[in-house]
Amino acid sequence: MLQKNTQQKWGHNVSSKPNRLWFLLGVTAAILVGLLVTCLSISVYFQPKNGWEKHGHELTALATGLYWEAAVAEDMLGLWAIASVFDNRRRSKSFPDTYREVIGQGAKGKHNGGCQFSFMCDGRPETISLLCKIEARAVEIKQHWGGVGCQRRWGAYLAFTVFYQFIGRFLYDPTDGAVMYYAGMRPYWYGDLTPESVRKIGSHTFGQSRYLGRDL
Repeated sequence: MLQKNTQQKWGHNVSSKPNRLWFLLGVTAAILVGLLVTCLSISVYFQPKNGWEKHGHELTALATGLYWEAAVAEDMLGLWAIASVFDNRRRSKSFPDTYREVIGQGAKGKHNGGCQFSFMCDGRPETISLLCKIEARAVEIKQHWGGVGCQRRWGAYLAFTVFYQFIGRFLYDPTDGAVMYYAGMRPYWYGDLTPESVRKIGSHTFGQSRYLGRDL
C-alpha cells in the first residue's frame, strides 16, 4: 500500500510539470506580444503628421529631423552629431527654442521658402514611407535596412531620439558646439565657419559659426 501511494504521488508531480511549463510559456508569450504591440503603438503615435512642425511632439520633431537629415547609411556617430546640432541650435539664443521651430525654421506655407534643412523645402509631407519611394534611395535603403526598411528605420531613429533627449545630449557632443553642417560640396556660407572647428563626422561636415551660436 505504501508503494502504491508513493507511485500515485510521484505520477501526480510529473503530470503537473508540463502544465506549469505551458503556463509559463503562455505568460511569457503574452508579455512579449504586449510589449511588441506597445512598441508599435508608440512608434505609430510619434510618426509625423500634417502640421507636426507647429503642433507635434518634440520627440516627433527630433526623430523626423534625424530620419531625413541623417541619410540612409549614416553611422551612429554621424547620427549623434546631427542630433547635437539640432540641440545646440535649440539651446542657442541665435535660433528658436524648440526642436519643432529649429527644424521647421524658414518653412512657409507648403514648405516653400528659405528652409534651414532641405527636406523641409521639397513641398512634400515628411511621411516615413516617402523616402523609400524616392527611386535614387530605394535600392540603398533595401540593402541597408532590409525589406521593411522604412518601418525599421523609423523605429530605430525614434529609439535613438528617446535615448539622446533624456541621456545622450548630457554626455557628449561630437561636434563641440557646432550649429552648422553640410554634405557634399562646400556651401556658400562655408566662409562663416571658424577653420579650427571644421570636422568631418560620418557623411557630413560640421563647424561652429563665427556669428551664430556663440553663446554656447
